[in-house]
Amino acid sequence: MAAAAIIGFSQVKHVLGVKTERTESFAETVREVWRHVGETSGTTLTIGLVSIVAMLVLKRAMKQVPGAALVVVIGSILAVNLFDLNLSMSLSPSAQYPTRFPRLACPR
Repeated sequence: MAAAAIIGFSQVKHVLGVKTERTESFAETVREVWRHVGETSGTTLTIGLVSIVAMLVLKRAMKQVPGAALVVVIGSILAVNLFDLNLSMSLSPSAQYPTRFPRLACPR
């Protein structure tokens, strides 16, 4: 149960849309998130809370249909595109990212 609380709370920063330093303990994580709570992104918080509620409702309403998380991911992508939300990803501008998929080959 404690591990679930630690893992769950470590995701709060993503729901709030704040950037925090990586910490070693649960107490440090709570302090770090609390320190940055004033920087909460309203847009990110709204999408996060709507996504959580949607997953809970879909899971309860359609027990036979797996993939509530997939529906929420697709819905979030649509919301970002439909409402032209400028949510920047934290990618390093100096890093080299592949521009295409690697060629298919048999493993060696």
